[in-house]
Amino acid sequence: MKYSPYSLLVLIFLLFFSKNNYAQGPGSLFVDAGLDILIPCGTGGCADITADYLEIFETFSTNYTVAPIPYSPDVTGNPPFPFNGLANNMNPNLDDTWSVVETLPFDFCFFGSLEQLFQVGSNGLIRFDVGNSGDYNAWNFNEDLPNNTNPALGEGNIFTPVHDIDPAASDSDEIGYEVLGTYPNRVLVVSYFSVSIYGCNDLRETHMAVLYEFSNVIEIYIQDKHVCVNHNGGNAALGIQNNDGDIAYVPQGRNTSDSPWTATNEAWSFSPDGEQTYVFEWLDSNGDFISNDPTINVCPDVEETYTAQITYTNCNGDFVTLTDDVTVSVDTTFSVNLGGDQDLCDESSYDIIAEIIDGDSNDVTFEWSTGEDTQTITVTDSGDYSVDVTIDGCSITQTISILFKESPLFDLGEDFSTCFENDIVLDATPSNMNPDDVTYSWST
Repeated sequence: MKYSPYSLLVLIFLLFFSKNNYAQGPGSLFVDAGLDILIPCGTGGCADITADYLEIFETFSTNYTVAPIPYSPDVTGNPPFPFNGLANNMNPNLDDTWSVVETLPFDFCFFGSLEQLFQVGSNGLIRFDVGNSGDYNAWNFNEDLPNNTNPALGEGNIFTPVHDIDPAASDSDEIGYEVLGTYPNRVLVVSYFSVSIYGCNDLRETHMAVLYEFSNVIEIYIQDKHVCVNHNGGNAALGIQNNDGDIAYVPQGRNTSDSPWTATNEAWSFSPDGEQTYVFEWLDSNGDFISNDPTINVCPDVEETYTAQITYTNCNGDFVTLTDDVTVSVDTTFSVNLGGDQDLCDESSYDIIAEIIDGDSNDVTFEWSTGEDTQTITVTDSGDYSVDVTIDGCSITQTISILFKESPLFDLGEDFSTCFENDIVLDATPSNMNPDDVTYSWST
């Protein structure tokens, strides 16, 4: 990304004074064409440009990729979303209950289903197959994920992790959610902040789930996950599971049978792993396609702006296109002027002069597209003519367009007078060109 000094001031203002001052997370859509490049003159005039972007995949299959996410609490924006102070407090101060049914702020694709509602369980889990507000959220389990027999696990889809925590034990804890960001990069953040473990009220648990628009990525961030071994064996499980409860994705060492386990400053992503749902393209300054490869080699004549463009398609059929530009310039110490394109009338030839500006005209070579190697060439045909001018190993290419045209030839005949009132026919059809290419304007 490139910023002018003015845009940097605006960015700083927004960072400090925006109400929702939160960074995009790893699952957000983006494309970055990289920094502008200045190629030293005499080094060949070419450079590689590389675009970076988020790859997303469809969710109609049952495949997900589980991967750890860097977690650095001392680094701003990592994790990128807050654990507390979220806009919608869902903490009923009741243990073992499901929240009210909430509407998802965007269509979310999950194991091939288009989800639009969600509920939050007080024991660290979220479900899309919703029930009634205040339903009992079971806490006792010793089975692994996936599971569809024990309600403590079978009723859930996202486990942040699931374990027996008690929001009724304190007034300083929070269970809440908020929608952050703007289309197409909105996120639903559901967080458990400083919630006591049941039976061990001094142990406070902080973790959250993040659901991303368009990419349909799920992330789980854990600041603190302790163990209360004198209750339910300290059992806990982290991961995601489909609505049928027969497919689950769990990070290694984070299932119930791995209990008791603890975690601090840990994060995981669960990314759909079906067919590719994005198209990447490099475009030139005219908007013409260059390549689908993220890295390409470009050789601009003097300066060229290239556009990295990516189109994302969501599971509901929506699509969005993002772009970013990179400018590649050659650091030349001179310039070449051919005099500009020419439209010539009734001229049989034209001299094109490659004028050297701010360069040593005594140590220069010329290579015209006509094969000539002089500073000036004479042309007699319409067309585009280009020249490569080289000084001390540094080359510049310039092109000029020449169009030879001629005046129309026609004859209206001798002057005459007549006493008859019949119409007189005058013919101005030119003899040296196609009449269809001619326009006429008579005067009387």
